[in-house]
Amino acid sequence: MSKSNQENQLKGPIIVKSVIPKNRQELIKWNGWGYNDSKFVIKEGPEVYFSGKRYLIGELRLPHIVGWVRDTFNIDIGVQKPKKIQELPNEDKYPKPNITDEALEQISKLGISYSTKVIDRLIRAHGQTLHEIYTIQNSTFERIPDVVLWPTCHDDVVKIVTFAQENNTVIIPYGGGTAVSGAPECPKHENRTIICLDTSQMNRILWYVHQLYYYLLSKELSKTERYWAN
Repeated sequence: MSKSNQENQLKGPIIVKSVIPKNRQELIKWNGWGYNDSKFVIKEGPEVYFSGKRYLIGELRLPHIVGWVRDTFNIDIGVQKPKKIQELPNEDKYPKPNITDEALEQISKLGISYSTKVIDRLIRAHGQTLHEIYTIQNSTFERIPDVVLWPTCHDDVVKIVTFAQENNTVIIPYGGGTAVSGAPECPKHENRTIICLDTSQMNRILWYVHQLYYYLLSKELSKTERYWAN
């Protein structure tokens, strides 16, 4: 190992809090875009506000949006009310997991957190394309993962892949959930068990690039200069 790599190597992994919790629906809209606390709110007038404090427009009144929506989409916010909040899906809305008791028992022995709940499987059955969001709000997906696993390290991933190889099981990796390529969608005619490998809990820092770290903290550099610093 070179001297520079030794400097970047940590004495041990640094465990940080995952940005996305295992129960994504606690933070992120399960049937739409963005965070639960960030949304447009229509009040009497009509007046429109944007809730939450994550963005610069948070908790601000947006006086021009009513006219803009009317002129752009021919929608009168004061007349056409938003749809009622969609309830979380019941367990019987989607088929039961296509996985044997024997396979579940093997998974339980891996020592890796997993779930077969409908909401956990459904949230990870799609990305963020308009088609996918429309489907989850107005229809159902023909196929969703059968089980979700949350590895926390490299060795956990190895266990999952080994299990899949030995049991002829499909793995679909899942990260932030923002894909617009259709990659998270399950093939509707797939008869094998489908595992969703959720990487959100792999939250250990193993090494870092010292020079980049230094420049990223330097406020004197512009965004472009920080990006290309090395």
